[in-house]
Amino acid sequence: MKKPSQKGSFKKGILIVTKTPIRAKDSHKSEMISELLFGECFTILEDKNEWIYIQNTYDKYEGYIEKQQCQYISETFFQKIQAKDTNLTSTKSHLLEIHKNNLVKLEIGSILPLWEKGNFFIENDRYKFPLPQEKEDKIINRIISFSKKYLGSPYLWGGRSISGIDCSGFVQAVFRYVDIFLERDAYQQAEQGSDVFLIKEAQAGDLAFFDNDEGKITHVGLLLNNNEIIHASGKVRIDKIDHNGIFKRETQQYSHKLRLIKRHL
Repeated sequence: MKKPSQKGSFKKGILIVTKTPIRAKDSHKSEMISELLFGECFTILEDKNEWIYIQNTYDKYEGYIEKQQCQYISETFFQKIQAKDTNLTSTKSHLLEIHKNNLVKLEIGSILPLWEKGNFFIENDRYKFPLPQEKEDKIINRIISFSKKYLGSPYLWGGRSISGIDCSGFVQAVFRYVDIFLERDAYQQAEQGSDVFLIKEAQAGDLAFFDNDEGKITHVGLLLNNNEIIHASGKVRIDKIDHNGIFKRETQQYSHKLRLIKRHL
């Protein structure tokens, strides 16, 4: 990769490995604050030798990633990706893609730029990737079905993939699958959508938010109905919920205090 000029317009890039952590500082010892998946685009705000400071195009999250794990792309190609509505998200995990004798392992949530008829493109490089045919279904059924693909995935602070994901990354990924944008963090997501005032009025697809003793939003999950929730806590799991909060089956105790419910459908 050539080093971008610090003058003029910002450079664009795309991730070309399975995933990479976005870190708070330019060090492997630094905290992972989020994650990029294969095919996600970003703007390069600063070049620091082996690291670049980037802004994720999708949710505007900023941090450091390793330079060698990505590829610069032209502004023309970047704009072409943004303008095309048929970009697809992978619905299966751990599929191998062969490109120039290299193997790329894709996970759920990977982006397939300019996908068409079993191929997608990064600049002039073509990737062969046939997707399985999916039946047309109601949006709520697609959300519930897709969310359950993550069941058992371990909790990982800043994670956004099936091999490690946090609570807000989980609901963001699920809603992105049906082209509904959510911010990256739970407290930001709590500002989106319309209010549902009572748990008995909640529906499948609503998001429930939970706070700590200081009143700060610290957790979010997806309602499967008005008494069950799927969320990332230790792992992606299904628990009971009522007007008090989440009631864990194993411990037979409340683990999260309900603050509010928001609707996007």
